[in-house]
Amino acid sequence: MTKLPRDNASAKRQRRFASKRDTWLVIVLWGAALGLVYATLDVARSPTAAAFRAVFLFVCILAAVLILWILYGTFYVLTGESLLIHCGPFRRRVLVSTIHEIIPSRNPLSSPACSLDRLHIKYDGSRSGVLISPWDERSFSRELVKLDRELVLRGDGIVRRA
Repeated sequence: MTKLPRDNASAKRQRRFASKRDTWLVIVLWGAALGLVYATLDVARSPTAAAFRAVFLFVCILAAVLILWILYGTFYVLTGESLLIHCGPFRRRVLVSTIHEIIPSRNPLSSPACSLDRLHIKYDGSRSGVLISPWDERSFSRELVKLDRELVLRGDGIVRRA
């Protein structure tokens, strides 16, 4: 897990960007979380063994919490040298100096993004890169290019100068 610096100078350089959330995804994930809670209530009233009910209750409630944590705990932080990606309990750190291209994407692959309106970040050390969905893509892109003079805005994306 990457810890954020606590000094005032570092805090001023950090910029947090919330993830965009597609309405359909919010509905699906809330439905899944509520379905898990309903299942626990149904099993809690059943005549099954108490140990089974307890384990089932624990697993289902934990899964519901994880779903909602991912939905509302997905955000991105730009620090002086890194992009920190938070997705619920999961973390990833991408050094800005390793980014070589960012392009808009609608790729539906699993990623730390709560919208299909995404940015595909290609960087050294990763074959597939990472997909993110900052709420304010333009502001995110402008802040990112401020961190590295070799990154330039080009159309809807960002590229590293050759």
